[in-house]
Formats: sequence, C-alpha cells, structure tokens
Amino acid sequence: MSRSLGKMSVYKLFNWRDSAANTIQQTVQAFLELGEAVATRWIQTRKGVMLLQMVAAQVVNELAVRSAEQSFAD
Repeated sequence: MSRSLGKMSVYKLFNWRDSAANTIQQTVQAFLELGEAVATRWIQTRKGVMLLQMVAAQVVNELAVRSAEQSFAD
C-alpha cells in the first residue's frame, strides 16, 4: 500500500520586506485571513515559517466528526 499523498510543492511567497505587520504572527494572520484559512500546523525556524492550512469549514467538519466519534466511544 502506498502511503504517499502525492506530489508536494513549496513556494516562497513572502520575504521580510513584504511583511504585513510588525510581527511574524500578525503577518501570518493577515495571510490566513486573505485565504479564509486556519493554520493546522505551524513550523517556524530562524529562516522562515511553513504553514499547513485548511479551509475553516473543513476544520469545523473535522471537529464535528471527532466529537461524534468520541461520543460513541464514551
């Protein structure tokens, strides 16, 4: 069984000159708001930030499914 989710691509979108605010958190928040997304994972290093994002509606659906599964388990 293949565990690959397919080809992944990484693109540089911004650099420090393109910041939308004073902090990286504010810049990322502005980026997520533009895409109407939620950062499900946030990996920050000295050289940059990698975000794994989901559409907010998908996050709500996932939480509802997990809640239902947990209710059945109890």
